[in-house]
Amino acid sequence: MKSIRKHRDESDLVILDMVMPEMAGGKTYDRLKKIDSDIKVLLSSGYSIKGQADKILKHGYNGFIQKPFNMNLFSHEMRRVLEKKEKG
Repeated sequence: MKSIRKHRDESDLVILDMVMPEMAGGKTYDRLKKIDSDIKVLLSSGYSIKGQADKILKHGYNGFIQKPFNMNLFSHEMRRVLEKKEKG
């Protein structure tokens, strides 16, 4: 989190996994949004979009990519999230 606070003007996108060793993706997302409410977050997971990932996506992530993925799919999804216009 210190890195995001320090470099928030330089950060265009954060990529999170649903399951991480020290803090789950949902909790990390909540903390990131407190630091920068406009930050774009791409969720990566081995879980199906129709399962647990769907609940987390409703939480407000900007995109989802299911593992395993290749670099073409990954770069396409990153571009889609970065170019996506905000609602409002």
